[in-house]
Amino acid sequence: MKRTTGWLIETGSALIFLLLWWGVSAYAENAFFPPLPAMLHDAWFYWSSPPGLADITATLHNIVIGFISGSIAGLITALLLGGLRFLAIVLVPLIELLRATPNVILLPVTISLLGIGNEMKQLNIAIAVFCPVMITTLDGYLRIPRQWQETAQVFSLRPLTTFRYVTLPALLPAMLTGVHIAIPLALITSITSEMVGETRGIGAVILNAQNSFDITRMWSGVLLLALLGFAINKAFIAIKSLILTRLHKDAHHSTTA
Repeated sequence: MKRTTGWLIETGSALIFLLLWWGVSAYAENAFFPPLPAMLHDAWFYWSSPPGLADITATLHNIVIGFISGSIAGLITALLLGGLRFLAIVLVPLIELLRATPNVILLPVTISLLGIGNEMKQLNIAIAVFCPVMITTLDGYLRIPRQWQETAQVFSLRPLTTFRYVTLPALLPAMLTGVHIAIPLALITSITSEMVGETRGIGAVILNAQNSFDITRMWSGVLLLALLGFAINKAFIAIKSLILTRLHKDAHHSTTA
């Protein structure tokens, strides 16, 4: 019931917003704010065409590779720092400094190292994803009760068994939170990276449309990004809910067995 109510509220809010946008843009006299129907028509016409689909594929390809690489690096680093506390004291402030640095500032550095290409974009995305995943996972690791680890030692559990049945279940909520935070960062970083000397990708299309005063195409790209971000976020929320629900069921069965 709560899910249905929440879905109805979200859908109703989105429809009201679109209707207001439709009405305001229909009577707007600003050349840089075209009517919503024109934006939707251009979005459907271009982004469903072979060139538009190629641009979407290029962006998603870089996001997937950069996101997976950054997430894996963040998880491994968090586990290492969690086991080596003295190393965490030294490196965490540096990682926090990297996290506080706007990713756009790193573009000149990554371009000078890798040039303008997919590797540069994927590295920028991986850096943006690495920080929130690493920090939230490390925080979750440090919050695991010491008694759980000591109990595993008492029963002489192997390290892999301890990680699978003790550490990983305790880390999952924090890990998933970090991944959730990283999703919009990956999308934003991908678009900004594509706006530097590129001809392919959603970001390149938006920038080229702006430079050529094709305002409708520019807005259609913005609409596509909003839709992609919304869809990816909703999909991850559903996956996260399934994982945590399964985790709670397993924990309940283990305690009642």
